[in-house]
Amino acid sequence: MIRTVICPTGPTAVEERYNIKVKEIGKPNVAELARKSILAGDNKFDLIIDYLADINPLANQKLFADLYETPYIKEGLNNKWWDQAFKRDLSINNKLYFGAGHLILRDKLRVSCIFFNKGMCQTFDIDYPYKYVYDGTWTLDKFIEMSKGINADLNGDGVMDQNDRWGVMADHSFATYIFEAAGEKMIRLNKDGVPEITMNNPRAVEVIQKALEFCTTPEAMFFAENIKGAANIWYRANELFAEDRFLLRMGIIEHVVRDLRPMETDFGLVPMFKYDEKQENYYSRADSWVYVVSIPHNADLEFSGLITEALAYESGSTLMPAFYDICLTSKHLRDNESEGMLDIIFNNTSYDMGYLYNIGNQYEMLNNLIKKRSADFSSAFEKAQGTMEKALQKFIDGYN
Repeated sequence: MIRTVICPTGPTAVEERYNIKVKEIGKPNVAELARKSILAGDNKFDLIIDYLADINPLANQKLFADLYETPYIKEGLNNKWWDQAFKRDLSINNKLYFGAGHLILRDKLRVSCIFFNKGMCQTFDIDYPYKYVYDGTWTLDKFIEMSKGINADLNGDGVMDQNDRWGVMADHSFATYIFEAAGEKMIRLNKDGVPEITMNNPRAVEVIQKALEFCTTPEAMFFAENIKGAANIWYRANELFAEDRFLLRMGIIEHVVRDLRPMETDFGLVPMFKYDEKQENYYSRADSWVYVVSIPHNADLEFSGLITEALAYESGSTLMPAFYDICLTSKHLRDNESEGMLDIIFNNTSYDMGYLYNIGNQYEMLNNLIKKRSADFSSAFEKAQGTMEKALQKFIDGYN
């Protein structure tokens, strides 16, 4: 029996156990190919894996099966091989049309973290932040304190740019990273599973205001978007970190795997900081370019559910250990402390549909304030609130 999966990269099969052959169809336009197939009713695909940002509209069009009602998966969703944070944050109207977990790695690669340059820590007599993470004092204030006194105009041209030394390097979305690291969300599910705008609650506004004040302070940090003369600013940003230009680099796990292996100076890895010490957990933001698993609503749900659950389960004992031991532990990270940070990062992932789906341009609003060097969130929110509420209602109506 040959069954077909549509995805940009090949899945790990459990072919021998179930006497099947998994056939991968790797295409750049996965969402559109899937949409046409499902609407045509040709039952061509049993499982779809694609970027959440691209595939989400298909759920809104009722083209996917609810995983809570899919045989085998519904019994397995509470297990560790499925991402419990994904289920918690994105079960709209108590329905779940996507899944993330051990059977795909993209959701691990695209979570937030902070790298720090160990050589620069030693030069400036700064403690590695591991101990702060473990004792619960790795906070925004501690991060800011650690970054001070590092900036220097190395070439003496009177302009602070990519050729100089900085305490922090981030990008224009840093305020949203701080916001979600504080445990806040632009949109959160209420007790009935209905999305509500929450970025204007008192604590959220407090977090946003402090984040914007820090991000808009002149020379508080270098923004990757200001890199000049590079074909790809994100690759160049990591090259600059490897050249000892920055003490602290806000990034994602993918940067470690993709770019930092050649770095001569040792570096460490820690989770995003808490807002303050009263906060119980660290939170790692997952971005919209994570891969997710979906099943067409008109597929053979008994079969698709069985094989998808088997893939997820088997990946927990094969794919994930290889990801830790080969891709990260052995090849890239250079100390036991950084390896311990991975569990904290992966076990506290957070998904914010306001950011993931950019409902009412919420995500762009904070980015634009940073670009304009403005910390006036209240005025920006008041101006955009009506548009956000209409966009959210349209989003909810689609799911209803």
